[in-house]
Amino acid sequence: MNKTRISTLKLTVIASAIIAVMSSCNEGKTEKSSVEKTAKTSKFAYEKSFTTIFKHYSANANGAKIHYVKGGTGDVIVLIHGYPETWHTWHKMMPELAKNHTVIAVDMRGLGESEVTKSGYDKRNIAEDIHQLLEGLGIKKFDLVAHDWGANVGYALANAYPETVSKFAYVESAIPGFGLERAMDVANGGLWHFGFFMSPYAEMLTAGKEREFLTKWGYKGEETFQKDSIDQADIDVYIAAYTKPDGMTAGFNYYRTALDDIKYNREHMVKLKMPVLAIGGDHSFGEGVAMSMKFAADNVQSVVIKDCGHFVSEEQPAAFTKVLLDFFDKKKF
Repeated sequence: MNKTRISTLKLTVIASAIIAVMSSCNEGKTEKSSVEKTAKTSKFAYEKSFTTIFKHYSANANGAKIHYVKGGTGDVIVLIHGYPETWHTWHKMMPELAKNHTVIAVDMRGLGESEVTKSGYDKRNIAEDIHQLLEGLGIKKFDLVAHDWGANVGYALANAYPETVSKFAYVESAIPGFGLERAMDVANGGLWHFGFFMSPYAEMLTAGKEREFLTKWGYKGEETFQKDSIDQADIDVYIAAYTKPDGMTAGFNYYRTALDDIKYNREHMVKLKMPVLAIGGDHSFGEGVAMSMKFAADNVQSVVIKDCGHFVSEEQPAAFTKVLLDFFDKKKF
């Protein structure tokens, strides 16, 4: 995202937010090994340092089967991915995070290896999926890292259950109802893909071209500054997930429920009290992340990752990991 687009986003986030303002039981009972990794995931050559720490599980939560990857010991960090990715987006960071923490990376409803459902993609309902999953695992308190649409699931989770979230890292998004809707407005400098993904024609126009489309637009396209950070092996993992039956529809449904998210947030927003770290890439949302979040939380700090586009966990995993550990372990923030 060039400087003009970043400036436009900052201004629209502020304008939108002003308008909006005006107008955890026993782990053994729930956690079950997924027995084997699915063929699509097992083809990726994860390093031994990863596979010796992390295992795959699934559990029923809020009417859907939710897949997650878990490892490490210590205070819990929950990771929620965005679109068009899966839990895999965090794999470069997870071993370092797990040295002193229990790390849980979730596949959101319909995405990755989690169950595709016909409905339930509004962010408050996805947040309920994750709340019930963690509650079933006996996890009462955790630090939260969430990116893109996952960031707005994370916001809904922190807003509904603030007592469960110790600290919240909100990454590369703006809150629906307090900034994101302006980024959706293509007529006033917003991003074109929101309207396209919300349309009933998105599946028809991308069918059979999912790899080409998601790669050109996302993994190696305008969303990414470090073009080589997401390689073909990573893309294979994502494309396998999104080309499963109704996989593209599930992803588009995160956009199709955005207007519901805007309405819900404006009606139910209560300012978050826990520490929030707003993180943006300097070639993407940048400081716009914090500008939006400051209308929804009292204690917001901001970090902009250098030489980074939208996919922070893959473009700058070492810098991102350091920022998170400094935040969670009180070394800096």
